[in-house]
Amino acid sequence: MIPKIHSPLLAVAACALLGACSDEPSAAAMQQAMSNVFARMPAAQVAVANMQLGGRSAGRYDALPDISGVRKASCLPAQAKDGHVCEFAVTINGIERPKMKARFFKGTDGNLAMDD
Repeated sequence: MIPKIHSPLLAVAACALLGACSDEPSAAAMQQAMSNVFARMPAAQVAVANMQLGGRSAGRYDALPDISGVRKASCLPAQAKDGHVCEFAVTINGIERPKMKARFFKGTDGNLAMDD
């Protein structure tokens, strides 16, 4: 006779074996967290960041940067703080940034946040 397996037990076992239930951030959540960092900045700070990142095609340096195409390479649990330290590539203002690294964590509002 085969013992009955309860679905919660099966889900826990599947997560443990497959690693599919990690709290590692998705690329889409990382992109949103990056956008939120810039959205909190004053216009003058956004302008400086845009100049450092290669400018804006429309010439408005105080406009929020265009962040697209986040491609996560790896994420490891952060050692000294909560969250994950992730290596990723991203396109900012049309310029490919092939190798970036940042810590992502759950913010006070429950959404993914990024160290600024």
